[in-house]
Amino acid sequence: MRTRRVAAIAALITVTASLAATTTARAAAVATLYVDNTSAACSDTGSGSQSMPFCTIQAAANVVNPGQTVRIGAGTYDNEVDITRSGTADAPITFAGVPFSPSTYSWPTKIDFNGSSPIGAHDIAVTGASYVNIDSIETGRPSSSSVAVTDSSHVSITNSSIDGAYPSALPAIEIAGASSDDTLRGNYIVAVGAGVQIDSTVSGTIVASNKLGATANEVVVSGASGTDIVGNTGMGSCGPELDIQGAAAATVIENNILMGDSGCPDNSSNVGISVAATATASTHSDYNDLGGMSLGSSGSYVWAGTTYASGQAAAFRAQTGQGAHDDFAAYDNNNENQPFIDSADSAAPGETWDDPHNLPVDDPLVPNKGSGSHTYYDRGASEYQDSITSVKVTASPQSISPGGTVTAVFSAKDAWSQISGYTYSVDFGDGTVITGTSATVSHTYQSSGTYHVTGSASKGSAFRADMTGSTVVVGSGAFSTPGLTSTAYGALSFDMNATNVSEPWTVAQYRFDYGDSTTAEVNSTGTTSHTYSRPGTYVVSVTLSDGGSNSAMAKMSVTTLGTDYVAYGPVRVLDTRKGTGTGGSTSAVAAGGTLKLRIGGAVGMPAHVSAVALNLTVTGPKAGGYLTAYPSGMPRPATSSLNFSAGQTVANLAVVPVGPDGTIELYNGSGGTVALIADVSGYFTAAAAQEYRGTSPDRMLDTRDGTGGYPYSTVRQGTPVRLKVAGVGNIPANVTAVALNLTVAGPSLGGYVSAYPDGQSQPTVSNVNFGPGQTVANAAIVPVGQDGYIDLSIAGGPARLIADLYGYFSSTPASSYVPVTPFRRLDSRKIAAGAVPSGNAYIVQMNQGLGRLDPSAVLTGLVLNTTVTDTNAGGYLTVFPDNSDLGNQPLIVPNTSTLNFAPHETAANLALPLVPSDDAVDFYNGSGGSLQLIVDVYGYFVAIGP
Repeated sequence: MRTRRVAAIAALITVTASLAATTTARAAAVATLYVDNTSAACSDTGSGSQSMPFCTIQAAANVVNPGQTVRIGAGTYDNEVDITRSGTADAPITFAGVPFSPSTYSWPTKIDFNGSSPIGAHDIAVTGASYVNIDSIETGRPSSSSVAVTDSSHVSITNSSIDGAYPSALPAIEIAGASSDDTLRGNYIVAVGAGVQIDSTVSGTIVASNKLGATANEVVVSGASGTDIVGNTGMGSCGPELDIQGAAAATVIENNILMGDSGCPDNSSNVGISVAATATASTHSDYNDLGGMSLGSSGSYVWAGTTYASGQAAAFRAQTGQGAHDDFAAYDNNNENQPFIDSADSAAPGETWDDPHNLPVDDPLVPNKGSGSHTYYDRGASEYQDSITSVKVTASPQSISPGGTVTAVFSAKDAWSQISGYTYSVDFGDGTVITGTSATVSHTYQSSGTYHVTGSASKGSAFRADMTGSTVVVGSGAFSTPGLTSTAYGALSFDMNATNVSEPWTVAQYRFDYGDSTTAEVNSTGTTSHTYSRPGTYVVSVTLSDGGSNSAMAKMSVTTLGTDYVAYGPVRVLDTRKGTGTGGSTSAVAAGGTLKLRIGGAVGMPAHVSAVALNLTVTGPKAGGYLTAYPSGMPRPATSSLNFSAGQTVANLAVVPVGPDGTIELYNGSGGTVALIADVSGYFTAAAAQEYRGTSPDRMLDTRDGTGGYPYSTVRQGTPVRLKVAGVGNIPANVTAVALNLTVAGPSLGGYVSAYPDGQSQPTVSNVNFGPGQTVANAAIVPVGQDGYIDLSIAGGPARLIADLYGYFSSTPASSYVPVTPFRRLDSRKIAAGAVPSGNAYIVQMNQGLGRLDPSAVLTGLVLNTTVTDTNAGGYLTVFPDNSDLGNQPLIVPNTSTLNFAPHETAANLALPLVPSDDAVDFYNGSGGSLQLIVDVYGYFVAIGP
């Protein structure tokens, strides 16, 4: 197959179901603004509402007012956030991300800015603002400080993860300028440089309850005044962990844990706290735990230039008057009785505990050595908690019939009690008490009644806990028939639910039999999902039972959404000129009118048809317009099936979903009447039949150059092309139908092409209609004769004939077809990229809008109606599976065409492209001018066989 390489691709188009521009008036006064860059509805020009959030945090920062909260959704935001607007003391401005997730140990909301800006590449910059709260946000590693607070007051940063610049030695957080009364609390701060730097012109900063780790320093106070460094955990640095420099005044250092770093080079200043001589006069340091500093060689303190190692606590206290309650001794991290437990100063400036998950608690195993109103506060950023998880006994099921068995399960754990190896005792309330070391105990009730199950756990005389219990009802009677419901999705899958049952006892077991010879599923939830191997209708049964002798069964039939193909005809099912399919009426379809056409049960087809392959023809239209084919019983979609001009006869293949009543509707979207013709070449049904296997586009016939073996360059009336397809190339011998694109070129006279199985009389059908000199293409699904051939005959002409293969149907398992309500996937007239340039392609990912797919589904093909309009030159459109890695490699265009068009023409054709692993399809403009492209989706194929 000859191919063409295209080095440039116009655009990779990602489109959503709705492409219309929307203008939203901004709300006057709301308490909350929303930001969510994962929302398809987000807009930086919208209102910031929950239904239309901002896409960027900056958009919210530009408009937020005092008292408002900006709720930032989970996701990564790659723009710097510059905050310059202020709140008030009574109405602060709050920026709140999604709180830290203990289950994933992550902050769901992240700002990761890697660009540059006029004020430096920060993730967050607060400048000239006041009364601003920032909570639950993770920052990345910008080239400057992650967070810069400048000339700002009453700024609070809490419960966040701040990652400093890398590899730069700049601080993670810098507070600078005339900033005052700012707070850093409950954060996780790491950096190559300093974790926190507070500049000399700053006053009143609180650094409390943070976890800090830095290569250089964890906190640097560069001459600032009134800084409180309280209750932090330093995880190690190779400079002084807390470095008080210059003329820093009124600095308080209390309740901190400083661990040191054993991996620092020998020449590092691996000390806990360093206070310059110019700052010692008004610095207060006490209640700190420096036991980790024994790992380093430089000491726990450097005070006014004098180093005090871990063994020099007494000398330090005597010479400085500081650290009376500091702990210099090394500790064992594996020991629960740590010196930092219950030993903090609860009255230290800036010391508050308001985290409901980490409230101060008195450890009964450790004596209280703290001070202030609460002598049991822990030092550092965390409060050591009782590890009790639960003390209870749960009996299940809680409603049974006589003879049913109940199982009681204990749950108890308490590290502070130092208990292991419980003895459990359970009283089942009917006189039965079972005692033992197993946490799971079973019992069978023989009589009806209501029983309260209680229990206790003990370990000698050291510990005993009475446990809350459960009530068990033992009733009588029989099960009623349960309600069984199902929801189909994908091609072959269902969700099933049998929990709609009202009984005097608990259902202990549900047994689902799927009716397809697979192993039945037994569970206690009453819900399940199942994927069948082939399309069809199956009888599902569910059997419910309790813990005793009662059971009940329910059954229902389920039919897969996935379908198989049955080659049929071709046969004419509609001709309004002759009254065929209209009950004898020969009236044309009125402008804006709809014709309902019966498919199920018509012309010998079965009553239950899921979709039908129709060649639709419009003739004698009084005005230009379009035809929309869609399933009855559903709103008319914003799609088109073929387009026409006044007086034109034009055909197009459509694979139309059939409505629940077995009919479809054909809408005349023009300003005049039209006559309609419809020829059936096959149908899809939810029963095992023939399945589709798509192929790369392949030219099977071209009478211009002899491809396909036809001996003449033109096809004349009465001399049909007899084309062998079975066993040719990759087509198997058991093929039943082929999906072709038929093109007529250079006809001398107008006419039409009929495609049908060889060995059959030529039916009264048409596949391609053409006028003199036209080049016209139309797709066709052609049944194959028993000898493996198809026939292509021309009425009128003569003309050259081309046939391109897109796929075939056979009895070999391959792909099942799922019809969908038609929807528009792309309209280049309504997107910013606009028209497709000459010699370029749009690459469109097609896995959107298809609904829920089967588990592990592999999308193999699509049924698309492609339309070109506003064509600036004649040419062709080729639709094929993407082979460019979404535009990252040169595009290879196959030597085939999907539709042909003249300048300033609107033309449509069906396409059945393969879908590659990236779920993208390419639409190549093979003309000398630009064109507008419209793509409508009618269904998809999913692999279900080898």
